[in-house]
Amino acid sequence: MSDSRTDLEKGAPTVPPSALTSPGSEAGHPAASSSAPRPSNPETNAETAQLADNLAQQLLECQALSTAWLVKAGQILNEHQRQLPHGDMTAIHNSGRLPWGHRYCQVLALLGRNPALSDPKLLAMLPSSISALEVIAANLDATLIQEGLRSRTLHPRLTRKTALAAARKLRREALLKNPTLPLP
Repeated sequence: MSDSRTDLEKGAPTVPPSALTSPGSEAGHPAASSSAPRPSNPETNAETAQLADNLAQQLLECQALSTAWLVKAGQILNEHQRQLPHGDMTAIHNSGRLPWGHRYCQVLALLGRNPALSDPKLLAMLPSSISALEVIAANLDATLIQEGLRSRTLHPRLTRKTALAAARKLRREALLKNPTLPLP
């Protein structure tokens, strides 16, 4: 294989972004989830089905890597926020020099503060929708996210609306099991 970061035959990344710049993260591609609900399909021959499954796997890996970069951006924003005097981050946002608006940066920072979203394997099983991830990060800790993935309450096809319902369900179930449980 060449020294590039792309497999020329497949056109797929061979080095995940998390392995390039995220200290302490695991190297290797995150595992894409096969536990997500699949839409109903018209009849497909076995060869086409296998090709479609392989393509879906590669696309989910790319999606998780893309989302991992956004979480990383949130971690960077959080680090700068901690280091700067009060009010300086607002001045930076108001300068118009950042690639995103203030609200989007706030959402990324929220994602960056949830430790469960730093795990590329978990990210591969969660939605790539920033608004759905925002709901998950704001309402669920790592334990509840893992429980939601195990029970398939959380999956890649969640929207903001369905993520809100899933978060409510997971929190309600957790409180029924342990009424003194502190929740985010």
